[in-house]
Amino acid sequence: MKTTRRFESGFKVCLGMLGLCLALCATNVQAGIITINGVGLGGDVPLIANGTPENGFAGQIFTNLNGSNIIAYCVDLFHGIGYTSYNNTTGAPSGYSNGGRAAWILENYGGNVGGNDQATALQLALWDVVHDGGDGLSTGTVILGGGASVTLRNAAQDIILASYGHSSSRATILYNNDLSSGARMQTLITYDASSPTPEPSTYGMMGVGLAVIVANWKRKRAQ
Repeated sequence: MKTTRRFESGFKVCLGMLGLCLALCATNVQAGIITINGVGLGGDVPLIANGTPENGFAGQIFTNLNGSNIIAYCVDLFHGIGYTSYNNTTGAPSGYSNGGRAAWILENYGGNVGGNDQATALQLALWDVVHDGGDGLSTGTVILGGGASVTLRNAAQDIILASYGHSSSRATILYNNDLSSGARMQTLITYDASSPTPEPSTYGMMGVGLAVIVANWKRKRAQ
């Protein structure tokens, strides 16, 4: 009987911890509305994206997330986005491809952007790290076209090289979907977004987990 009680006790503790873990994980995602208001520092660059030559803006994107104005950058070169509002969920960098390394770049370079070339180089480095694992802008899925300046190419390459072996959690991934169709839109990253606030259901999950642990602790003390 003691063995059975110990098993039940251990199971309840595990159940309680699982509830807490699920609740804490849930705080990494928050639903909301994001509005794209315009662009900031940066510029148009010639790219070869997945074999297709194109010119695209690379730099700061001005957004409003749930009423707060933030600066974001793109981490998803292959989906479009425009000046309108979208459904949004936020996530941790660890949940996105090479997101931790991208977060390190944003944390260490995003606050020091002082001109168009710096913002463009930062965006190019993010694209290369996320889509190609940081293999440089001369090969892979994202290639910087021949019309780009040597200075810009070198600045982006310096950021890519500096990010090797580094990772950070101090950024927020912004997942966006069309309001009407639900179609996937461009995914962004920001270092300004406030930490997601747990929703009521999250608090409920945390309460259940804590209640199970406390009840089990009291039972053990009474034996």
